[in-house]
Amino acid sequence: MAEGPAAGATRVFEPPREEHAASDVSFGVLHGLFWLTANIAAEGPLLLAVDDLHWCDPSSLRFVAYLERRLEALQVLIVATVRTGELDAEPGLLGEIAGDPAAVPVRPAALSQAAVAELVRSRTQHR
Repeated sequence: MAEGPAAGATRVFEPPREEHAASDVSFGVLHGLFWLTANIAAEGPLLLAVDDLHWCDPSSLRFVAYLERRLEALQVLIVATVRTGELDAEPGLLGEIAGDPAAVPVRPAALSQAAVAELVRSRTQHR
């Protein structure tokens, strides 16, 4: 999978070396990760699920933003959750990801008291 243009991604799977800071994400690495993702998606649709995107390190956020801008030709869906009211490590990158035209925000309403009671009842009755 990490052959050809995707070979640049192999660095992220190795321990960081002193000459490369752990937070450094060069264009070559981003490009390599893109092609690694594209190679995997070529075998069938791919879902990338990221829980708590607001807690991701800057390098991971840069990759999500980079990939998001190039999704049109790929069979890739990125699903990410962000908790409102949390301190964002990288508000600029999170804003870039959320503000992309391809992003579709889903903001579920809070559960009603009756819905919470039904959820608890359904979970406890089957045990």
